[in-house]
Amino acid sequence: PAFEGSSLDAYYRDGYPTFGQHRQSWGFGAIDNTGDVWFPGTLHYIRTRDTGRAAQPVEGDLWHAGIAERFDLLSVGISVYRLIYDVKEDRSYTKWNGAIGALYMFDNELGVAYVLKNLAGPGSEIPHALREDMQQTVGVFAGLGEVARVRFDIARQERFNPDHKMAYMLGMESKTSDLIRLRFGYRYDDLA
Repeated sequence: PAFEGSSLDAYYRDGYPTFGQHRQSWGFGAIDNTGDVWFPGTLHYIRTRDTGRAAQPVEGDLWHAGIAERFDLLSVGISVYRLIYDVKEDRSYTKWNGAIGALYMFDNELGVAYVLKNLAGPGSEIPHALREDMQQTVGVFAGLGEVARVRFDIARQERFNPDHKMAYMLGMESKTSDLIRLRFGYRYDDLA
C-alpha cells in the first residue's frame, strides 16, 4: 500500500528460465488502497503453464489475497495464496501458503522492501520439481520523476540451496498514463 488509489490490472508473462523449460502465465486482479477502505488489499487470479519442470506439462491456478496497513512511512502486509498444480495425465496437487513483507518509503520516490515468501514450506506430497520453497527477498524501489518507476530485487531460496545462490530481478513500470501502465522485467536466477 505504498500509493493510495485503486486499480484493476491484467498481466502476461512468458519466458525460458533454463534450457528445456518454458513458463507462461497470465492473470488479472484488483487492488484497493483508497483512504476510506477498511483493509487496503488485493485479490488476484493467475493461470500458469510450465513445461520442463515435471515429466508432463503442468497447468496451474493461483488465487492470491493480501491485506496491508500503512504506518506513516512504513507499510506492513500479509498475503495468502492457494496454488493448484494439474500435471497432465497424472494428478493434481493443492497447496496453501503465504508471505509477510514490509516496505519503508524514505519519500515518494525511494523505498526499500523485505519479503519472506512460502512460509508454510513446499509440502511433502508435491513433487520436488514443482515445490516452492521458503524465499527471502530484499528490494529497492525508485521513481524516475513522472516517467517511470524502477525496482531491483535480490532473492534467495532458503532450502535446497547449499551455495546460497541468488536470483536478481530488475523491473520498470511506465507512469506516463493514468489508464495504462507498461511493465518490463528481467530475471537472472543463479540457482536455476
